[in-house]
Formats: sequence, structure tokens, C-alpha cells
Amino acid sequence: MLIFLRKIKGFTLIELLVVMFIIGLLASIGTSALISARNKGKEGAIIANLSQVRVEATLIKNRTDVYTELCDAGTLNNANSNLAIIEAEVRKFVGTDPACYATEDTYCVQSSLIISGYYCLDSTGYAGIIASADCEDTYFDCASP
Repeated sequence: MLIFLRKIKGFTLIELLVVMFIIGLLASIGTSALISARNKGKEGAIIANLSQVRVEATLIKNRTDVYTELCDAGTLNNANSNLAIIEAEVRKFVGTDPACYATEDTYCVQSSLIISGYYCLDSTGYAGIIASADCEDTYFDCASP
């Protein structure tokens, strides 16, 4: 008499572990890519907001003949509603206010970025990413520390 053993179909423990490892690896790669893309988007928003400071600085200079109204105690002047909005937007992304220093003829504004260092713009026309915080109350040129 022949006994037929029915083979039970299914996955082995090793096969299940390999599949779970591959899914976990793909999920971690996808998550890190998503976080990187999100941080780049936040940096883009910071740069776009700080670029508006140049417009406000020009308006202040045309109205008062000096840049001193641009800043107040090392940060953007909150008495100007547009500057207050810019400052709030930047603070939302990095948690700190942008640094701002101005004299009658020069100004320098910068903020830390999430990945790339600092974004700095000044009255010389420079606007870009720099490695260190160079904007101070005695130094108003971002391009050449």
C-alpha cells in the first residue's frame, strides 16, 4: 500500500526573514530620502524669505536714505510688518531669528540653514550660502570673511 504524503506549502522562516529584511532596508532608504528632500525644501523656503529682505532694505533706503531701520538689536526690525513676517517664517524652520546688522550705508543679514551652513546677504549685492556665521555688528560683508 502506498502512502501519499501531502506536502504542506508555505514559506520557511529564512525566506520570511529575508523578505522582512529587504522591506526594512527599502523603507529606511525611502525615509532618509524623504527627510533629505524635506530639509532641502525648508532651506529653499528660508532662502526665498531672506531674499525678500533685499527688497525691504531698498525700500527703507529709498524712504530714509539709511539702512538703520532694517535691523533692531541684532535681528530684523519687527516694527516693519513685512520684516516681522520674514523673521517669523525663518524662525519657523530653524528655530532662531536671522541675524541683522545695519549702519547708514551697509547691512548684513544671515540665517543658519538646516544642511548647508548659513545663508547671507548684504548691501554689496552678495547673496549666497557661506560656511560660517560672518555677519556681525562690525562686519557687513558676507562674501569675503
